[in-house]
Amino acid sequence: METPRIDNLIRSERKSVGLSVTREGLLVVRAPKRLPVAAIEDAVRERAGWIRKKQEENRARMGNFPPHAYEEGERFLFLGEGLTLHYSANVKKIFSSGGVLFVPMEKRESVRKTARGSARGAVEAWYKAEARAYFASRLGHFGALMGVRHTSLRLSSAVTRWGSCASGGGISLAWRLISAPPELVDYVIAHELAHLKRRDHSVAFWAEVFGVLPDYKKRRKELGEFSPVLTNL
Repeated sequence: METPRIDNLIRSERKSVGLSVTREGLLVVRAPKRLPVAAIEDAVRERAGWIRKKQEENRARMGNFPPHAYEEGERFLFLGEGLTLHYSANVKKIFSSGGVLFVPMEKRESVRKTARGSARGAVEAWYKAEARAYFASRLGHFGALMGVRHTSLRLSSAVTRWGSCASGGGISLAWRLISAPPELVDYVIAHELAHLKRRDHSVAFWAEVFGVLPDYKKRRKELGEFSPVLTNL
């Protein structure tokens, strides 16, 4: 069997070889600085079956969920539920109701632009506002359960890292995460809040997450499978 091609090799002080496949199906390898290339290739070859399967799955998902063109009738996701984009001359601002995402007709003229006045910019601004309010509510809910309190909430435009926790207690969450089902959003939030107690991913850290989400392993797996869908806004 042919060895899968390494698309990105990252050297660091780590002690073992780590493999990951991006949403586009690219193979990323993280390896110790002084590990011979032959040893890295051996590690890749040993997991060739898993790599190819993951690449096929991710590429298929990207094909099923192409980037949005912001056209009439297009489907969007919000907290795991579908919203159908509809341009209306009777609305002045974006809102959702009954499974429809209403957008002012005037935004349609610049649908393919990225400026704030375009449909893309307006929809993105709506998603960010909704995300901030929802994330703040869930942070408060889980913070009370876990006995921790974050100092700030920042929205990021990340497409691979859904959350992070700063040493000062600030939480950063990707606004695109608001497209995911609530149980996956809760997993990311509980994960980041647990870092306020444990900075690593030790057994003690996962015990904190387990305390509020006993099925966190299932949610973590589902988030990985759902991730390609979240990047298309």
